[in-house]
Amino acid sequence: MKPVLILLAKAAIAAPAHTDMRSIAENAASMLPEWQVLWAFSEQGKPTLRALLDANAQAPHIRVVPLSLPSEPAAVNAISRTVQRWAKGRTGSAPVIDVAPPLSAAMPELIATLVRAVSMPPARAVPATPLPNDAAQVPDHRTRVLVCSGGPCMNAGAGDLWAHLRARQEDEKLRHRAPGMMSCRTSCLGPCALAPVLQVWPEGTYYGGITQDQLDRIIDGHVIGGIPVVELAYAPGGPKQRLGD
Repeated sequence: MKPVLILLAKAAIAAPAHTDMRSIAENAASMLPEWQVLWAFSEQGKPTLRALLDANAQAPHIRVVPLSLPSEPAAVNAISRTVQRWAKGRTGSAPVIDVAPPLSAAMPELIATLVRAVSMPPARAVPATPLPNDAAQVPDHRTRVLVCSGGPCMNAGAGDLWAHLRARQEDEKLRHRAPGMMSCRTSCLGPCALAPVLQVWPEGTYYGGITQDQLDRIIDGHVIGGIPVVELAYAPGGPKQRLGD
């Protein structure tokens, strides 16, 4: 079985991003025939990094190559923590997994290659056109899920939760399935000691220390079923709380 190379991009909103990643992976595979080359997204879009780790758990070696710029140390650390949490949750053996250096290490050579390969025509001034005055429908969503993206929450795996939430939202059409769900990432939601934190409205229920399995329970029970998962929730106000209180 070949070792697996995962090209990890940040996010994909529309189909062209997936097409672009597929092309990058195919070109990389032609230059690295000894590797099975795949791609994933760390924030929004499918497949997620955890999904590919699950699908290739029997590979002898997995190497993750971050493709995002700028190369923030926190982002590389977050990838490593994702891998560690995944390996910790497995039973039995796991493949050797390593993370490649930040993309910035190869930028001078990449920039020189791009400059020599310029293919787009020079930009020309385009006459200004009025903005369209189109109508827009206000969505009818009962539920909104907020995922905290503050520092402590990201360190505790909020990025993985966000990717998993968005994947389920897309797979199960939760935006259009009654009662209708919208999701968004926020800045700090407040109770950093309970990281990772998410909040479900309209009830405003706070959930802390959430894993992906627990997020599935919240989606099934609270978002779809309309009943807060009280054993995972933390009441607002009162004395300070710790995880597990």
